[in-house]
Amino acid sequence: MPTFDPTLPQPFHDLDANVVRNQLNALKSLIDVIPAPVAETDPIVGAITGIVKADGAGNIAPAAPEYRVKSNPIPSSSQNPARARSRVGPG
Repeated sequence: MPTFDPTLPQPFHDLDANVVRNQLNALKSLIDVIPAPVAETDPIVGAITGIVKADGAGNIAPAAPEYRVKSNPIPSSSQNPARARSRVGPG
């Protein structure tokens, strides 16, 4: 089994298919031994979805509406005369 060598391929040298193949196979071997993620077993942590806030005493709750991301449309120049005057270039 080839071992990964971070110095290969050498900079500014011609690529050798065997060297590159061995590097890729060695990396795949390293990746394959990484254990799979374990499913969350804590019922409290597993129940958390979205943005939460904590009170410092170990209690968590959904974040208040003021912490949620809001989408505000940009007004057109007809709705905002200041935007119409701020154009750049001939007009």
